[in-house]
Amino acid sequence: MVDVNSDGWNDIYICRSGNTDRASRRNLLYINNHNQTFTEKASAFGLDDAGYSTQASFFDYDKDGDLDMFLINHSIHYFPVDNQFTKLKRTADKDFGSKLYRNDDNYFTDVSEQAGIISNVISFGLGVAV
Repeated sequence: MVDVNSDGWNDIYICRSGNTDRASRRNLLYINNHNQTFTEKASAFGLDDAGYSTQASFFDYDKDGDLDMFLINHSIHYFPVDNQFTKLKRTADKDFGSKLYRNDDNYFTDVSEQAGIISNVISFGLGVAV
């Protein structure tokens, strides 16, 4: 739970994983309507990530006064024990790697590459603390 839109009310962000159907894996954001109800708006905020998400942490990484988000995902790949690890390390895949999202006026943009975060198939994000 986090006040994603800075209106003073806690919203709910849900990470989804496990399902191989991309549409069924999209993360959800329930915005507080201030009347004990919530409306799902992940797509409108740019937060409907379809990776194999484990956890999200919201914090102000760019120090502009609003909350940005770091999202960790995990891989479902089988990793052989031979020398393919180096190749897999260079194999980019946004469904498995961790991501950094910058908040600009309540729309979140994936800025992972600019921040130097490598999203590859060998990611195993199981927990994050800020």
